[in-house]
Amino acid sequence: MIGRPKRTAQKLHALLALAGAILLTAGLPVRGAPNYLLQAQQCLDKKQYRKVIDYASRVILTSPNNARAYFVRGIAYTELDQAQKGLADLDRSMKLDPKVSPCLVHDMRARCYITLEQNQKARTELEKANKIDPQGWRYRRVGEIDCQLGKQDQAMASFTRAIETGPKDVWNYRARGDLLFRQKRYVQALSDYNQAVKIVPKEPGPYGVRSKIYDKLGKKDLAKKDLEKCNELSDFSF
Repeated sequence: MIGRPKRTAQKLHALLALAGAILLTAGLPVRGAPNYLLQAQQCLDKKQYRKVIDYASRVILTSPNNARAYFVRGIAYTELDQAQKGLADLDRSMKLDPKVSPCLVHDMRARCYITLEQNQKARTELEKANKIDPQGWRYRRVGEIDCQLGKQDQAMASFTRAIETGPKDVWNYRARGDLLFRQKRYVQALSDYNQAVKIVPKEPGPYGVRSKIYDKLGKKDLAKKDLEKCNELSDFSF
């Protein structure tokens, strides 16, 4: 696949903001803790993760059973690639209060497991999140893990589910199209990349891959045309 999608991270940060609103309206048992938790959340919104850890730790010091403090600190550790600490805090948060943003907890736990190269556990967490809130990008991530685990049939099913759940997300079609291309199923791959071009007609990437598909199908003129279009859009984007 050409390039690397950024939308997954953007969607996660949107979920973080929503979770923050929930945290700040929830009741807290210990006097003094709300101010520190508020500051922790504000720092989380600004991606000041070390400050998040500092403020959340102050809450935990005076309120060791505050699930929300462990939650935000676990996110901060995860964002800093401190996966073991992130998992520990997220686990603690979930045990203390399973209702604190469970979907996002599973997403962040999945990130920790990916950092630790424990892909099967990451897959399990993503599936749990999808049971709560099915998302195309998440099914696509499951499919990518399936590919890494060498389970191509499972990956194909995951990518198809991603398309069904997120039919307007170009990366879902590209993910399945890339797998079909690797399997030398060029006609089916072409169908997915035709759809990708329809969704983002001004992006060079889909034209570049579709050019390769046309070449494999022996359609040299169409391959040349798409390659030229890819180069034209690439030049324009700069």
